[in-house]
Amino acid sequence: MSINFPPVGREVPKSWQGTLNITYKLGDGGLKNNTVKITVNVPNKRQDVYNVIGTIYGKEEPDRWVLIGNHRDAWGFGAVDASSGTSAMMEISRGLGELLKQGWRPRRTIKFCSWAAEEAGLIGSTEWVEKNERALSTKAVTYINIDSAVYGNFTFQVYGSPLLKTPIAENVKQVRDPHGGNVYAQMIKAKKKFTYRNLGSGSDYASFYQFVGVPSLHMRYAGRVYYPVYHTVHDTYKWLQGLIDPKFEYHLTTARVASKILLSTADSFVLPLDVTEYVKSLDSSLEALKKHYGAELQKNNVTLKYIEDAIKKFKHEATKFQAEKDKAIDEKEDIKLRALNDRMVNVEKAFITAPGLPNRPMTRHVIFAPSVNNAYGSTSFPGISDLVAKQNKTNQDWLDIKKQTSIAFRAISEATDTLKADAN
Repeated sequence: MSINFPPVGREVPKSWQGTLNITYKLGDGGLKNNTVKITVNVPNKRQDVYNVIGTIYGKEEPDRWVLIGNHRDAWGFGAVDASSGTSAMMEISRGLGELLKQGWRPRRTIKFCSWAAEEAGLIGSTEWVEKNERALSTKAVTYINIDSAVYGNFTFQVYGSPLLKTPIAENVKQVRDPHGGNVYAQMIKAKKKFTYRNLGSGSDYASFYQFVGVPSLHMRYAGRVYYPVYHTVHDTYKWLQGLIDPKFEYHLTTARVASKILLSTADSFVLPLDVTEYVKSLDSSLEALKKHYGAELQKNNVTLKYIEDAIKKFKHEATKFQAEKDKAIDEKEDIKLRALNDRMVNVEKAFITAPGLPNRPMTRHVIFAPSVNNAYGSTSFPGISDLVAKQNKTNQDWLDIKKQTSIAFRAISEATDTLKADAN
């Protein structure tokens, strides 16, 4: 592509200024009778792609799956995206292979997933999840995603289900950080607090979390800002090794964190999930919804009281469940522990609504999902907030908002029922 005219239009905001000694402009002043010629050479053809799934069958609970995955396709050379993640996953599989030679077997089945066609729209993972929806709904315990495992050397980043916040916080305290100390300490130093973000979309965890409700994690070692060679021909081994991770220490750090959470989930008698963290997330999400849209909702006779009451009941049941869980751990009854594990996992799956969010049948998580206006980010109570954010809302829009409020209430109530103990 060649552009043969100087940039015209308004000057860019100060935060957009680059480092060249020129005046940066938005380019919104028109072409001024100049011509831009763009030549695109992309073959338009149908092509088969393949997922590759490696399985280590569990010894005691082979019908419970812990999955770890990353895609292997890329725009260009793809050293960061996605080969850094693939290299971490391959190193983890090599390590577990050595354990297998020594006679070890995991309690639960582990699946290593190499996805195809992620860059074309998450095709490989989405098709696999759709095909295996029923099995995942009953068997999947956790999905761990390590796409772009290293794109910087500033601090570790993690996104995930509230159920996995406590175990990942404990795991990063046990892994040495290249800066010195442990990964948790570096996260605190970099961001002044332990930062754990909700999941949106943009990588292969999306279908697991948003379509089926499998508790999921996404992790990587990050820079101060997002890396400048993203999706360009400059995303090369030379750039990654030369400027970001010369000794591959940050790759090893990501692999160690991922392997620790993988093994603790695959081998523990009791899954390291924490339902009380979901209470905190629901509370903060409701407060955010009230802060941004509460006045407008109230003005149009949409109440959040039923959701608030449902969260209080969920909190009460989560507290009871935690006490029951502690007692069962002391008693070490396998059947009871397995039932407790299933109840924890099924909390996440209770937040899946079969029809999906409005006009988004593939996005079905009622509590956390990408906004309709931002496919990468996450928003809370998306069925409500996306509709309220619309301009010029009609009467039908307000009826749909009330419907989404009812769906959210029902999902939280079902999660509460999931936690309840069955009668003896």
